[in-house]
Amino acid sequence: MHTTVVVLFTVEQILNHCHAMQNNDTECTTMQYTVRPAKEQDLDQIASLYNRSFPEHIMVHRGFLNNPEYLREKINNKDEIWAVEEENGTIRGVAALGITRPVGLGEIERVCVDIPYRGNGVAKALCEYLTEQAVEQDLGFVESWARGCQPGMQKTFENLGFSEVGISARFEIIQIVDDKERVVREKFVHYELILKPDTIKKETNFIPKVQELHEFLCSRK
Repeated sequence: MHTTVVVLFTVEQILNHCHAMQNNDTECTTMQYTVRPAKEQDLDQIASLYNRSFPEHIMVHRGFLNNPEYLREKINNKDEIWAVEEENGTIRGVAALGITRPVGLGEIERVCVDIPYRGNGVAKALCEYLTEQAVEQDLGFVESWARGCQPGMQKTFENLGFSEVGISARFEIIQIVDDKERVVREKFVHYELILKPDTIKKETNFIPKVQELHEFLCSRK
């Protein structure tokens, strides 16, 4: 299995690197991190990782992401690309790229890094790899959501060239208060990365309040 050394920060660098990538079995090593496609022999480790390091995720709480059989269906889905980061056979992080092919859209999701390895670039390596895969799949747009309580994940997307486009209480999270669990909607930051900027239609017809927001967001890019 071929290993390529990459450090990616711009869409142009991603595009250049992807011309050299041969297929989805290619490993990508960023500094000391090795990211590769998830395999069926990884399922038990991935399920355990979610269970211990992301128990507040609603899909862990409801028995999905910590279920190897559910994960088996996901990694074998042609419209999803799952990646893991490992060291000496130990999986330290996992993430997925969901693909909506008819509209050329990808979403980086399910990012989880084992607690002892957080803050060391594992999430960045995973998201770089999945962004490469989005380019290989000829997608025009990649989005993702970062938890409002995780500035490190927010910085990861910004460092990869994503732009903040909004904040929304879109996802449910399990919150524990006084030893009692409850479902809450947490605020998430919405990020986008446009992979084909030349295809963006320039004409708009926003109402004044939306136009003001649009101009503010554009001024920050």
